[in-house]
Amino acid sequence: MTIKILNIVPSYFPATVYGGVIFSSHFTNALLTKNYKNLIVTVSTSTANGKKRLYTKNRIIFKKKNYIIKYYYDEIINRISISFIKNIFNDIKNNSIIHFQDIFSTFAIVGIIFASILNKKIIISPRGVLSNWSFKSKYTLMKKIIFYIFFKKKNYYWHVTSEIERKDLTELGIKKRVFTIPNIIDDKILKISGKLLKKNSSYVVGCLSRYDKKKGIDSLVESFDFLNKKFILIIAGPDFGYKNRIENLIQYKRLEKRVFLYNNLNARNKEKFFNTIDLLALPSHNENFGNVFLESLKRGKPILTSNFTPFYNVSKFKCGVNCDINSKKISEAIIKIHKKNKNTLKRNAIEYSKNFDSNKIIKKYYLMYGTIYKKN
Repeated sequence: MTIKILNIVPSYFPATVYGGVIFSSHFTNALLTKNYKNLIVTVSTSTANGKKRLYTKNRIIFKKKNYIIKYYYDEIINRISISFIKNIFNDIKNNSIIHFQDIFSTFAIVGIIFASILNKKIIISPRGVLSNWSFKSKYTLMKKIIFYIFFKKKNYYWHVTSEIERKDLTELGIKKRVFTIPNIIDDKILKISGKLLKKNSSYVVGCLSRYDKKKGIDSLVESFDFLNKKFILIIAGPDFGYKNRIENLIQYKRLEKRVFLYNNLNARNKEKFFNTIDLLALPSHNENFGNVFLESLKRGKPILTSNFTPFYNVSKFKCGVNCDINSKKISEAIIKIHKKNKNTLKRNAIEYSKNFDSNKIIKKYYLMYGTIYKKN
C-alpha cells in the first residue's frame, strides 16, 4: 500500500526565519519517509524566507526517492506565486492525501479549492492560528470569513499539536476527526564549548523567540525591574516588527547592562546560547506547541512558561514553572527556579523530555495517514 501525501505550506525549510514550525515539518517528513518506505511525501511551497527568497526561480529538490520538495517562486513574498497557482492543481491531482500546514494564505485558499474540486482527502494543521489570541490580534473579520467559507467543513480531518490547540478547535465547533500529535524536533545536540557572551552573573535567563507581541517578551523584560543585578537576560531571534519596542523598553527601564538582544542564531550559536543560560523563559500569550521549550528540556535546562502553553505541567514534573503573564509574577517564578538544585532540575528536565520520543511520534503520524487513507 503506497500512500502519496502532498504538504501545502507557504514557506518551508531552510526558511528558518519563521521558527519552529519550519523545522518540525521538515524533521517530521524526513523521519516519516525514512522509516516508512510506502509513504511518498511531496511538499509544495514557495521561495519565501522572511523579507528575502531562498531561490530566485522555481526549484525542485529531491531529498530522497520518496521525499520531494517543490519551491515555487513568489512574485510577492509571502503573498502571491503565479507558478504555484499554475501547478498546484496537478500536484494535488497526483496525490491521495492533501495536508495543509496553514490556513490564512493564498496558498491554502487556492489549494483547498482545488483539493475540494478533486474530492481529495484533506487534513489541516492550524499551527496555532485558530486560537482566540490569533483571531483577536489582527485581521479578525477577514480571518473569520476565510475560516468559515473555506475550512469549517465536516469532511475535513484536523491535526493539532496539543490539547490546548484541540480546545481551540472545540470552541469553533470542530470536535470530530481531530488527531493530537506533538511536534518533532531535531534530536541532534551539538557539543560546543564557549559562551555567547561573558557570563558576568551567577544566573542567566535566556529567551529564544521571534520578537513578536504574542511572545510576552515585554513582560519578561519588565520582570528584571524586580530582580537584583546577579540576574541577566539574553534574548535572541528574528524581528517580526517588535524588536524596537523591546529596545525602547530596555532603555526606559535602564536595563542595558543586564538585558542583551541578539538576532536569529545559527545552529552553532544556538548551542552556545543553551550552554550559557541557566533557565529558558518564554511567557507567551499563546503557543500551540512551542518547540523551544522541548529543545531546552532535552538539554537539561528548566523552563518558565505562561499558563497558555502545552508545557503548563512542568511544575508538576519539577523541571520548570508556569505563571501568569505579569512582570512581578515572572520575577517571582525566576527566583523560585533559581533556588532549586541545578542537577535535580537537569535530571528532571531530561526525563520529562522523553515523553516526546521522535520514533513514537512518527508512528502516530504514520497511523494518522493510514487511517485517513483507508476511510471512504
